[in-house]
Amino acid sequence: MTFLLRALKVNKKKSFLIEISGIVQGIGFRPKIYNLAEKHNLSGYVFNTGSGVKIAAEGLKQNTDCFICELKKLPSLKIKIKKTSYKNYKTFEIKKSSKTKKFPSPCRKSAYIERENVRVCDLQAEQL
Repeated sequence: MTFLLRALKVNKKKSFLIEISGIVQGIGFRPKIYNLAEKHNLSGYVFNTGSGVKIAAEGLKQNTDCFICELKKLPSLKIKIKKTSYKNYKTFEIKKSSKTKKFPSPCRKSAYIERENVRVCDLQAEQL
């Protein structure tokens, strides 16, 4: 009986909605999340928002725990995690970005510089 209860706990499925803000656009972040989800056998999706990305991820408890642990190791990101009801997604996919109002950049195109292998505008570089 104990073995059966332990097996049920291990095979329990979890579902999360994860919001990540920080520099995630134009750096291949969604494909990185996709590969991470595939590595952990999760289903759901990832898509860009105006302020970062949203991830819906679900799978076995130990897989979602490992996925979230690896997300937390990524540098310079603010992560909010919320448990959600199980949706039974079939695969993990990269969804088209949400339509958001685009604000003009304070930088001129000619004002970008390379700093530590990251392309930043000169206004942002002053803050680094």
